[in-house]
Amino acid sequence: MKVFEKLEPEGYRLHRSTCLGWVYFQQGEMEKTEACLQELHALEKNFIGYGLDLGTLYASMGDHDKAFYYLEKVIRNRFGDTMMIRTDIFLAPLKKDNRFIKLEELIGEVPPIDIDV
Repeated sequence: MKVFEKLEPEGYRLHRSTCLGWVYFQQGEMEKTEACLQELHALEKNFIGYGLDLGTLYASMGDHDKAFYYLEKVIRNRFGDTMMIRTDIFLAPLKKDNRFIKLEELIGEVPPIDIDV
């Protein structure tokens, strides 16, 4: 836990509050989890990219409706590396939901890579 608390807020794929929120949720510390969510909501108002963090944390908490809402919002606004949604372990529970197919359709196909070796 101490390692997560010392992380810089920026500079990782997920915001520190997403990581802390996940740990707090796993430990049953709902007040601290809610505080992390509130921080992410405040950040998302000014920068849509935090929707990916919100979607990830909500998925980890089992709130699939909110997870899909934020993930779709990020995809529709073409922000960041939305391809990772397909492979992110924290989002794996969403794959059982039919709405995940819609997310994949919104993301689109993986563009071909031309590599000459």
